[in-house]
Amino acid sequence: MLKIKEVETKASELVDIYSNIENDLITNIASRLKYSDDVTDIAEWQVQKLLEIGSLNKANIKAISKQSGKSIESIKDILKTAGYGSIQGDEAMYEYAHSEGVLSKVPLNMYQSENLKHIYKSALVRTVNKMNLVNTTARESAQQAFTDAINQTYLEVISGISDYKSAIRKAVSKMSEKGIKGAKYISGAGKETHNYIDTAVRRAVLTSSSQLAGDMQLERAREWGSDLVEVTSHMGARPSHAEWQGQIYSLSGKHPKYKEFTAATKYGDITGLKGVNCSHDFYPFFEGLSTRSNYPIDKDENEKAYLESQEQRKIERKIRKEKRKIIAAEASGDPAAVLKYNKQLQQRQREMRQFIGNTKRTRRRDREQLFGYNRGEVGRAKESLKSPSLKGINDNIALQKKGNPKGYDNYLKIKYHFGTNLGKDAYIKYVPKDSIASSTYDDIEHYRTSTGKIYMNFENDNENLRGRGVTFFHEHGHMIDYEAGYISNNQVFRNKIYEDVNNKINYVIDLGYTKDEAYKKIAEELKGHHNSSISDLFGGATNNQIIGHYRHDVSYWKDDPTALTCEAFAHCYEAQFSLSRRRQLEMYMPNTLREFEKLLKGVVYK
Repeated sequence: MLKIKEVETKASELVDIYSNIENDLITNIASRLKYSDDVTDIAEWQVQKLLEIGSLNKANIKAISKQSGKSIESIKDILKTAGYGSIQGDEAMYEYAHSEGVLSKVPLNMYQSENLKHIYKSALVRTVNKMNLVNTTARESAQQAFTDAINQTYLEVISGISDYKSAIRKAVSKMSEKGIKGAKYISGAGKETHNYIDTAVRRAVLTSSSQLAGDMQLERAREWGSDLVEVTSHMGARPSHAEWQGQIYSLSGKHPKYKEFTAATKYGDITGLKGVNCSHDFYPFFEGLSTRSNYPIDKDENEKAYLESQEQRKIERKIRKEKRKIIAAEASGDPAAVLKYNKQLQQRQREMRQFIGNTKRTRRRDREQLFGYNRGEVGRAKESLKSPSLKGINDNIALQKKGNPKGYDNYLKIKYHFGTNLGKDAYIKYVPKDSIASSTYDDIEHYRTSTGKIYMNFENDNENLRGRGVTFFHEHGHMIDYEAGYISNNQVFRNKIYEDVNNKINYVIDLGYTKDEAYKKIAEELKGHHNSSISDLFGGATNNQIIGHYRHDVSYWKDDPTALTCEAFAHCYEAQFSLSRRRQLEMYMPNTLREFEKLLKGVVYK
């Protein structure tokens, strides 16, 4: 008889592995859909995001490989427990029946049976193939989910249905609600259902385990020459299974009193005994020796319990769905959405408590769990909307009574909260609370070394085409550089800038372009507000021979030999609070960014 509790416990460990895969895939997608103020051209954004599909696939393959590699041994363990574990209990019954003269022959030890070995190995191959199919389906589903989210955002923005920020939020929510699919299941009625990864794995493993146990039990019955089996019964069985549960059957179909096993129970069919989601079992029965333990259950009572079980499964799915939304909202950097979905989760949990109270059923918290969901993320989201900085930035903004547009201060706090630890630690260490001399400055915004203050315009920065808040963090980067002893004035740092720029130029020349053509091609590539930092630095390194839409005047670079490293430092610092700008630096100026982080860590953590 199948050790269902032991199998379910082992299977839950495998489900956790695949739940982790699903969360990794959702996070990979949501992080690439993170809202950015750098976006001003939605068509350009769409093209850029579609170009990220290749890197997303690589990241997803890596995530799947990392986790699924653990699954093979887990599958072997589950199937051994299910297969040999199921007939181990039956074996004592056969031996007793033989000692009482009910059975006449004694087969080989079950571990020596070649037929049983073949059944086990075949089940192992099938189950591993199912898991591989789940992996493939999940990867394809993730790519489709990302593509759908990009196109949905684009269409809603250009059609005027939503602004960019709202469209991103809706796309991430829809993606997490639909989840990443792990399998397609066709019901007996021909209905097609797509399952989440965790559901697909749970169904595949438990069904494979149950079918293996059944096949090995039937083979062992043949080897012992035993004909009768008793099928278990339980309250709440699905109606089609309630018809045959709790009865005695003949494997050969030759017994005058009992129906033939396979035909009566539909054994071997996905809708029958040991089929999908079937928890029934069977074991040897010997007339005149066995005591019957299972009987059919009242039809009305069983149907009531069945409907209640289905309602409980429905609420469990709703709870897991809200947790998926929270994971995606956190990955996309949207604390307001985290709190919204947490309220919905609390409502689902209240619904479950009320349901359990009314029906007196047992709550299955294991079915509500979602690997990777962390209640701490909700707490952090609350903090980010109250006082995300903890130190520093609140004072810088609060002291400015003029020119502080609605929502700008809150946005800076959230952006700061989701910044890198290095960026925040540098801010705390070097930025005084009165860092802003003027928030309504009507000339070129800058950090002034003579006063140690920043002169900028909050209204302008709130509508900054390069990205909301970019100027705030850029000028504070200049301040940190100066307060730390002008650490940007470093020859190694300068060399890294030229190394990155020359690497890009040489790469384009190697494609067959002349030097002049390469300059023009790169300049065209660097157009767009999101490329402002790269455009500025390439301009500085080439005396503005390569520029996109943004640059300093040539005189700025020529008059001050430290200007290039100084601006590179500030651009790298502003990127500590913008994922998209950090990615641009990682793409075009990876060596510069690494050297910046090395320089900053050297003074922040000394």
